[in-house]
Amino acid sequence: MFNIPFTIQSDNNLDYADLLPQIPQQMVARVSVKLEPLQEDEEKLIQRICSASETASAPILHGISAIGELLALSATDVSQETISNIGWLINSLGNEAAALSNLKTESEHLLKQNRKVKLAHFDGGMTS
Repeated sequence: MFNIPFTIQSDNNLDYADLLPQIPQQMVARVSVKLEPLQEDEEKLIQRICSASETASAPILHGISAIGELLALSATDVSQETISNIGWLINSLGNEAAALSNLKTESEHLLKQNRKVKLAHFDGGMTS
């Protein structure tokens, strides 16, 4: 049996964002709407998602840069089919990097909100 930690809620063609872990919406709502802090294990999960997103995007971006340099230096010796394939690869890598960046941004935002909520609860109540 597979242990898949997410569900795919789309009838459309899947993209990279559909294959990445998502921040559970109940966590987002609890922090953003109910102004309740995350549990310690939940906060660690969001921190791990944020870190993994950053770690996964770095080699993609370096690889895109390397492909660009390779193309620039060998432009006259590359077939049209190879150029087309590289173009689609760069397109896919760019989409993947964007999905990872969005996940990292969402994680950082939730962690920042969580810190504010925890601080407000520590101070004995909500302050403006």
